[in-house]
Amino acid sequence: MKRRGVVLSLAVATMAILTIGLAGQGAAPERQLITRAADALGGRERLLAAKTLQIVGSGELAYFNGGGNITGDPAAPQKWQKVLEYTRTIDLEHARTRVEQRLKMDFVFASTTGQLGLNRTSETLDGDVAYNIGGGFLAAPTTGTPQPQPAGPAAARQRRVEMLSHPITIVRAALDPRTRLSNLRKQGTLQLVDVTVPQGDTLTLAVDATSHLPAWVGYVGPNANLGDVAFRAAFTGYVPEKGLQLPTGFATTIDFRNVVQSKLYVDRNIVDGPIADLSAPASVRAPRPPQAAPAGGNAALRPIKVADHVWFLNGNTFFEFDDHLTMVEANRTDEQLQAILDVVNALVPGKRVTQVIQTHHHFDHSVGLRAAVAQGLTVISRRGNEGIFREMVSRPAKLFPDALGRTPKPLKFVPVDDHLKVKDSTNEIDIFHIIGNYHMADGVIVHVPASNLLVEADLTTQEWDFNWWGDSLMNNIDYRRLKVDTNLAVHAQKPYPLPEVVSAIERQVRNAQAFCRRAAEAQFFQPGCPVQYNRPLPPGSN
Repeated sequence: MKRRGVVLSLAVATMAILTIGLAGQGAAPERQLITRAADALGGRERLLAAKTLQIVGSGELAYFNGGGNITGDPAAPQKWQKVLEYTRTIDLEHARTRVEQRLKMDFVFASTTGQLGLNRTSETLDGDVAYNIGGGFLAAPTTGTPQPQPAGPAAARQRRVEMLSHPITIVRAALDPRTRLSNLRKQGTLQLVDVTVPQGDTLTLAVDATSHLPAWVGYVGPNANLGDVAFRAAFTGYVPEKGLQLPTGFATTIDFRNVVQSKLYVDRNIVDGPIADLSAPASVRAPRPPQAAPAGGNAALRPIKVADHVWFLNGNTFFEFDDHLTMVEANRTDEQLQAILDVVNALVPGKRVTQVIQTHHHFDHSVGLRAAVAQGLTVISRRGNEGIFREMVSRPAKLFPDALGRTPKPLKFVPVDDHLKVKDSTNEIDIFHIIGNYHMADGVIVHVPASNLLVEADLTTQEWDFNWWGDSLMNNIDYRRLKVDTNLAVHAQKPYPLPEVVSAIERQVRNAQAFCRRAAEAQFFQPGCPVQYNRPLPPGSN
């Protein structure tokens, strides 16, 4: 009897502790905030009972997160990509999500696919496995059934926080007893709380103090151009749908120049409707076998010697001078840039790359700027690019360290106004401001007079479908009175004779003119039409 009494006493004590603990948890201000938000969205029980959610709509994306405008000036007008079709499907029961969207450029673009939005992308997350179906929105259209392809852990993390950037998903996550709530605070008419989910990601939820509806969700993610980037997805226009309150508008802003990175206009919210199976197939779920390193390490990186003291490697050009090498374009990520520098620094004994000529600021061309600065390279570019370059390299990368975050260094910048000559006993190059180009107002080209070489970016590439500024290359060659035999394009894989380049440009201009003509006949008017071209154009098939 005594033993039974002890056991009974322990049971009563345990129940008392649990009761006190649960009561304390329920009384915590952070927990109270989440309870009020759940009630405002339709109630805890309805929220947790929801099984599926689909958001259908359209929208806009800031091109390159605001890094693709005509100049790097903060006042430059924003270029946009149109989201013609958008569907986010969320399997709430199994923590799965898929985003399908059709994107097109809302400005002149070099490919038919990007100009018209021919591809519909499909990006899925199943737990911690991210995978894609089909190519990206700029991939060439293909026939047959596209196969799922793994997207990697970085994509999984980004898709997970994006899935949580919705009132239903973030409040459901906050109701999970495994989730940690902390740092309750006020910001104007909002109450903020940090939500750390079991996977370790921390997001901030802002709740309106009057309506108790979620106002926005914020989080931080990595960006190769900008380091740590803070995102804030704001919700507006709540409407009822099957017992839940759901927003009809989303606007996601980043902390780089307060760019509105994405806008989503909701056409319909579908709750508990039938959805496709989003589970990851075995082909992407199974761990991939490690790939053996190629013999010779960077054996695939083979610089082409195109002239005395000049090499070309996968779009990057390298110039030898008396005591160093200078490269054109830091357009590689940390690891890729390091691999290229390892090869090129071994080209000439005792000489290393110490400078990079940056043709313009666009983020696909400056994606390696932070890595280049971390390497100690001096950046040479048009003076108008200095401001945005300093912004880019001054941003921290503490939560997601990159090369510059791990090895902070200041930007060393040499400006180009109209012309900069770089010359010593080994080599001579001329760096010129590109005039009359409406893709990049602060671009530069590089000319090597000894070998009649021209290095350029975004003036042309042989594989383009269209060229909307097709007269720019020859206009600049004529304006500077340059002798050019060979063109080295940043987007090319090999050098091309100038006549072949001009022939390709003329074909691309005729394609653009024919495209505009067909669009006008269909009354489907397109940016860039009619084509602006002021050079003689030989007759062609278009």
